Order: sequence, then structure tokens, then C-alpha cells
Amino acid sequence: MGSDRASEAFSTSHVASRFQVHGKHFAYAKPLPFAYAKAFSPGRKELVRVNVDFMLIRTVDSALQMFEAFAEHGKSMTLSEMSRRLAIPTSTCFGLIRTLEARGYLYEVGGRKAYYPTARWLVKSREIEKSDPIYEVIHPHLEKLRDASDETVVLSKRLGDALVYLDVVESRQTIRYIAEVGDLKSLNRTSSGKALLSSLPEREREAVIAKLQGGSGARLTAAQRTTLQGDIARGTKDGWFVGRGETSMDVMGAAVPVTMGSDVFAIGIAGPLARMDPRLKSHARLLLAAGKVLAKQL
Repeated sequence: MGSDRASEAFSTSHVASRFQVHGKHFAYAKPLPFAYAKAFSPGRKELVRVNVDFMLIRTVDSALQMFEAFAEHGKSMTLSEMSRRLAIPTSTCFGLIRTLEARGYLYEVGGRKAYYPTARWLVKSREIEKSDPIYEVIHPHLEKLRDASDETVVLSKRLGDALVYLDVVESRQTIRYIAEVGDLKSLNRTSSGKALLSSLPEREREAVIAKLQGGSGARLTAAQRTTLQGDIARGTKDGWFVGRGETSMDVMGAAVPVTMGSDVFAIGIAGPLARMDPRLKSHARLLLAAGKVLAKQL
């Protein structure tokens, strides 16, 4: 686990397109029949490769990029500014703007042909949030776990060869683990990832591990796979899993898998290694207790 504020664009000769998700810049290349995302953290040059096994719909992706660009930019933008920030043709950007205008999600500002989102997106988001089973049912328990541990708490789910954060409750401490909902993380280098891998049937787990990649982008070596499998075996025996400085040398995480209904999630506690290490077993007990409660929620 680590603090990821990725903003460095992936650049290579065979890249077909670039896109951005939750502040991270991604790229996907032909001839892959699915989106193969590469997320970078400029601070540590962290690379997360994600085989999400579905076709990326570029128009939908561009529309989502547009709203994320407004959130980052914090003010209205012209057609040319949006086209440049999204790295898409002006004609494509113009079509997106007109469509979103017609649906009431964008409006024109001033006389410079600049645009900004209306509150319609926020209203719809709030309506969706009200019925979100994770936020409504699980979030209060994550807040209690944050208060008890005094560290950041994350809820994640497997997404192809990676995991995605579904909820994040940050520690109130000044120095803390920082993450965002929607962040993608490595399965093999996070405590939550190891917890999620442990929940897979053995043959499926071995197949997933065989495809995982390290920070360099290369497939895991035989030694790395053996180490990972050892970590999973120890975690399965203990009931909880550890990530110790694997994505960032000063960050530590602990996590447990939780089955809710037909879905498997991982709940984790993460923070500075110097603060986490002495309290690791205490955090593990908190996670195990929270996991038992959450397993009964859905």
C-alpha cells in the first residue's frame, strides 16, 4: 500500500490512447482486446498493470475524464482547453460537450465559450449514494474501525489482476496513509491483495499469480511467486495478511478477507510502518472482529 497521487502520463511508441481515472494517467495499447491499464506514481515510479478483461468504450471514458478534469482544474474550460487536457480531437470533444449540454450536465460560462458542470451530476450522485449498499451499510463500520485503530481504513474488491478501493476512511492523523475511492492497487504487493487472493480456489489463485507483474512490469519470478504464496499461506493460517513496505518502504498494511453475500471483499488498515508495526497484532484483532460483523451485514 502507498500514497498514490499519480499524474505522470505513460508514453511509449505502441500506445494507442491515453486516459485518466481518479487522477491517474493510463494508457492502453493495441492489439489487446481489453483495457490493460498502467498507473504511475511519480514519487515512487510505481507501476500497476491491470488486466480488467473488458473492452474500454472510449466515448464513455472521455466523458468521465472530462468530469475528472473539471474536478482537478477547479474552474471553467474552453473547448480547446478540454481537448488538450483530455488528449482527444477537438471534434470529439465538441460532440461530448454538446451531448452533455443537451442532457443538462454542462453549461456555458461567460462570453469566452467556456464550460462548467451543472449541479445535476452532484444531485444524481447523491441519489445513487443513498442506495449504495456499501456506503449505507458498511461505511459506518469502517469509520468505527478507523476510530479504533487511528489509521486509514480501506475496503477493496478484486478487479482482474488488481484490486480497486471501494471505500476509504482516512486517519485523522497528520501523517497518514492517503488513498482515494477508485484507486487501483497490485494484488501481490498489498495486504488487501493477498487477502483477496487467499479467497480464490487454489487452481484459480495459481493461474492469477502466474499472470501478476512486479514493479518493473515483468512477470513475477519463480522466487517472487514462491514468496507471495508463502505470504498467503501464513496469512491464511493466521487469519490476516500483511503488506510491509512492498509498494512504499515506509508504509505498512494489514487486511482480512470478508465474504458478504456472494462477494468477497478485503478490509484493511494502513499507515506509517513505524506506527503500524508495534500495533500490528492489535490491528489484526480489530480487523478480525470487524470482519465477523461485516460478514453478517449483506
